[in-house]
Amino acid sequence: MGDVTPLKKICKVLIVEDDGAVREVLADVFESEGYRFILTANAAEMRAALASDPAIDILIIDVRLRGGDSGLVLAAEAASRGLPVVLTSGDPAQLDEITKSGHPYILKPFRLSSLLALVEETLEATKANCRRGLRAAS
Repeated sequence: MGDVTPLKKICKVLIVEDDGAVREVLADVFESEGYRFILTANAAEMRAALASDPAIDILIIDVRLRGGDSGLVLAAEAASRGLPVVLTSGDPAQLDEITKSGHPYILKPFRLSSLLALVEETLEATKANCRRGLRAAS
């Protein structure tokens, strides 16, 4: 009998973004790329999602969230659980803080393909045991 490689699960992305329009665009993109995902708008929703779903593989967190903790605080919480994080920000004034966090990041406005590539690189670098599902026809 040959070696059987275990099947990897479909990657699950937790998106923390307070702008509803951006959340919806990200949902469309990640769905079309074959990811499973959860959309959250703030710290409380992120924490609830992490508490209720152990299958999350990676988080995408906006650094500047309205009301509540900053994305940097949330990134530190996620990292303390061993979860990889990709930060996004539309505020170049935060670049020093973001860089010091050590998390991969991308500045808005960004190309969606660049964000997807960064997520893939981060998952690979952290040796996440997941994969994208079937892609939509291009």
